[in-house]
Amino acid sequence: MKRNFNTEAHLRALSLLVFCPERSDESVHHVAGLDEAGRQEFFRLADAHHVVIRALEPLQRKARIIGDGELVKITQSLREREHDRIAKALMYLERVCARIKAAGCEVTVIKTLDHWPDFGSDLDLFTNGDERRLVHVLIAGAPLHANTGGPHCAQAQFCCPRIARARGAARQQAWASGRAY
Repeated sequence: MKRNFNTEAHLRALSLLVFCPERSDESVHHVAGLDEAGRQEFFRLADAHHVVIRALEPLQRKARIIGDGELVKITQSLREREHDRIAKALMYLERVCARIKAAGCEVTVIKTLDHWPDFGSDLDLFTNGDERRLVHVLIAGAPLHANTGGPHCAQAQFCCPRIARARGAARQQAWASGRAY
């Protein structure tokens, strides 16, 4: 297997930013020295590892200190976009839970906080309500569509296209095209 030294350097920089922000000067200089493609790869890795907020806050702070206005602007844009995505996800989560409860079913949100303040890419709910009633409630009048029988589903999986992150090649294309900024 061929080693990708850029990826290793990016992961080291991300690790320092997340776990030792006080020792992350090296990381800031690493990112500041990257060309456009290198920065996109770095930000894709931050996104893939659910550390956008935790890594970009100290990166932005240090970029401001060294006077890299472009990096400050880019990190601010990416952080704002991630905060907006999380806010939308929580808004939809609240609506979905309210509809489930209104249908007479109890619901519990299952969310670990190991990525906090980053949010990850899924929202798990548990309910012991009637499956047919739940499917009807979740699909009727909602921007959701069912994905039943997925490899990680107990019963059914629903996706909200307005807040879902792109997957695979489509997601990489979005980052590579510059829409990430």
